[in-house]
Amino acid sequence: MITLTGYSDKISARSGETIQFKVSAVDGAPYTADIVRLRCGDTNPKGPGFKEEVIDVYVGGQHQGRKQNIHIGSCVFVPWALALAPIASFSVTAIIWPTTPGNDRIQAIISCWSEVDHTGFTLGLDESGAVALTLGNNGMIERVTTATPILERQWCWVGATFDQNSKTVSVFQQALYKFCHTDIDREVRKQITLDPSSISAPIVIGALLTRMLEDHPLTTNHYNGKIDSPRLAGKLGQEQLQLLQYKPIGTGATLVAAWDFSKEIPTTHVLDTGPNKLHGETINLPARGMPGWNWHGTEMGWPNAPEQYGAIHFHDDDLHDAGWDTDFTYTIPEQVKSGLYAARLRGRRTE
Repeated sequence: MITLTGYSDKISARSGETIQFKVSAVDGAPYTADIVRLRCGDTNPKGPGFKEEVIDVYVGGQHQGRKQNIHIGSCVFVPWALALAPIASFSVTAIIWPTTPGNDRIQAIISCWSEVDHTGFTLGLDESGAVALTLGNNGMIERVTTATPILERQWCWVGATFDQNSKTVSVFQQALYKFCHTDIDREVRKQITLDPSSISAPIVIGALLTRMLEDHPLTTNHYNGKIDSPRLAGKLGQEQLQLLQYKPIGTGATLVAAWDFSKEIPTTHVLDTGPNKLHGETINLPARGMPGWNWHGTEMGWPNAPEQYGAIHFHDDDLHDAGWDTDFTYTIPEQVKSGLYAARLRGRRTE
């Protein structure tokens, strides 16, 4: 069993620069650290063998181990804003291209959920891969599902509406491209008993928020696949929903947010083109500049036609910076020769 893992904040550095090393010890046991120069990494029995040279430099000697957690899975995080507070009845839509629908796992597409008191809503895929809207209020939870799994790696328009006055939920899914052997288009209406309170949590696209660790969101129920053009608005009819999805600027005062993933593709910024400017940030570097639902196939790269690359591909195992604390540092002296170096960690051996 591997008990020691770690990484550095840089993969290359010059003389005079300082490298930070972050280490996690699963069992919390002490370990020793050395700086070594790697002479050969060939471990083939017929090869020269692994060779390293210990550098005569002090990097703390023995360190007390500690476990540092990894929080994987990508999403877009949109902080809570006053514009969300008055929302009671709402509509939420997106165009999605799922890669692992079903798999006995709930996946969140767009969520505004407080895990502390189980209040808010989540538009997502249920365990079977069908589109579902989950609503909660102070521990009471109800879910409305289409009960029909959507297709893997096929574009599908999904969404839901909630009318607070009648307590009616409508959930729908509509394939953008029809296949004669499979009809997945569904719309289900159901009256529920609970009355969700006003939105009091951040918006998360591609996952469900569990809690905040300082200023970093911890998430679960990650979605696998592409999401294009997520929208949030007040309660709308079917024709208005289509307008919301494809021409959001025309939905007027009912529009809350219209996120456009085709803008600022090289960055972690996610722009809301709606009136409230509910901008967000990507977490754990999901793949941007991906062909969207409207990709024509005439341009092979997003710089020439960014409007056709308005999708983000999310994965439940994406990871950017693990955000670990620093355990020791090494400042490169002037006399060290250029080469391939590493921090060597040695702890107790476990079976």
